[in-house]
Parts: sequence; structure tokens; C-alpha cells
Amino acid sequence: MRLIVKSIAFIFLSLFLPLTVRADMPQVSFLGNFPLLQGAPARIAVDYSGRVYVTSPLSHEVLIYSNNGVLLRRLQGFQRPLGIAVDLMERLYVGDEALGSVSVYDRDGTLFYYLGSGEGEFSLPNDIAVGSQNRIYVTDSKVNEVRVYSYGGAFLFAFGSAILNFPTGITTEDSTGEVFVSDHNNKRVAVFTGDGQFLREIDAGGGWFGGGD
Repeated sequence: MRLIVKSIAFIFLSLFLPLTVRADMPQVSFLGNFPLLQGAPARIAVDYSGRVYVTSPLSHEVLIYSNNGVLLRRLQGFQRPLGIAVDLMERLYVGDEALGSVSVYDRDGTLFYYLGSGEGEFSLPNDIAVGSQNRIYVTDSKVNEVRVYSYGGAFLFAFGSAILNFPTGITTEDSTGEVFVSDHNNKRVAVFTGDGQFLREIDAGGGWFGGGD
């Protein structure tokens, strides 16, 4: 009798508990893909009109799509584009790994200026974020720091060199001004103020080959 009761309970939990769990999970539907010609995608940015920008290091270009996947334009002239971001004015920031530069373009793809001194300003401009106070944040992975620039491209300051180990991705939070940095070799996300003061960390835990979050 006990075995029968346990069996019924197991069947009940197996059938209904997963439904309860799934009900709390976001439902995601696949909508389609963007054809990337002769290359491989590295980074993505989206502007406030819905256009999608994709860096393609292998084809040495930035591909610009409509929000439904129609290829609108191919920005060329790069050697190895990597990091990318778009600000509120729809200015496009592109980091070129090979040139060690971040170039800034207007909505029509016209080059405005470079951050800092241009070529050779960075060792490896891995990712870019536009934060509050019109500051531009760039992870420079090989020197283990985040470099910060004004809206006009002037260098302001750098932070993180004492605690970061190969920083990669970066993003900012508008309401608090906090800066989130993927601290790759330390297996964590490091959180800073907009002025570069360390606040806390999100520990990824585990090892490289399993067990991490």
C-alpha cells in the first residue's frame, strides 16, 4: 500500500511540479536570424531606433541591420573591429583590436573623431559602454583596466588596474550610474561607481571546465 501511495505521489510531482516551475520562467520565442556574410559576429549594439550593429572581425567590417534583419549598410575600412556601442545621439563607437583604437561615427557612417590619440591608444579595446554624464567606458584587456573618455573623446581617467585581470565585457546601469565589468580571469563581475570606485563583485564561482555559473 505504501509503495502504491509513493508511486502516485511521484507521478503527481513529476507531472505538475515542472509546470509550476515553467510558469515562472520567461517564455522566449525564436524570431529569426541575421545573415552574416563572409564573417563571424563578435559584438552587438542596438540604437534607439532599433537598428542593430554587428562587428565582424574576419570580414573587417561593421554590419548594420534593421530590427527585422534586413541588411542596411556595411561599414568598412577596419582591420579587426571588436567592441561596439551606440549613444543617445546614435553616434557609433567601434573598437579596432588591430589598430588599438576606438573610432566614433555619426548616424550616416561619417567618421567624427577617435577617442584619445587614435591608433595605439589601447592595447586591446575589447568592449565599450556609454554611461551617465556622457562618459565612454572602454575595457582595455591587455593592461587590465577600464579607460574613461568624455563625449568629445578626451581621456579622463582609468581604473581597475590593481584588481582586474583581463576585463572583457562592460555595461552601465542608468539609474545608479554603476559600471559592471566582466573580470574574465578572476571569474567574476566587478561593480564600480561611475568614477571607478570598486563597490562589490558578483562571483561566478567554479572552475573553467564545469561547475561555474
